[in-house]
Amino acid sequence: MESTTTTGMSQGRIKLKQEKVTEARPSQGYDAKPWGEANLPDAANREDVAKTNESDIYIPGDQDLCAEENLLRSFDLNSRYGPCTGVSRLERWERAQGLGLNPPNEVRDLLLRQELNPNSLWEGRV
Repeated sequence: MESTTTTGMSQGRIKLKQEKVTEARPSQGYDAKPWGEANLPDAANREDVAKTNESDIYIPGDQDLCAEENLLRSFDLNSRYGPCTGVSRLERWERAQGLGLNPPNEVRDLLLRQELNPNSLWEGRV
């Protein structure tokens, strides 16, 4: 690289302390695809992935919950009715009703039966 000095208003090239030189990355075994197409592994590797054991697949623990508890959890996770930390589910339902947010009446009925946990899903976690 050359370095030239300039005086006054004339132009010249100034040498930087370091100039970054980039090199091409080595091929990762995938074919080059145009923009917008997925750069996926070949079909043989995809078949191996499809043959995973069912024991390796994550299944959420809430699948064994009853429909009522799932309804309450969906109420907890719905931010439309306001924050759910620091208040019970029934207090949150009443606050949302007072603000005109029309929370589901099924949630209130479940909570008044007092068979299920009155605390939010997030109680004690945050």
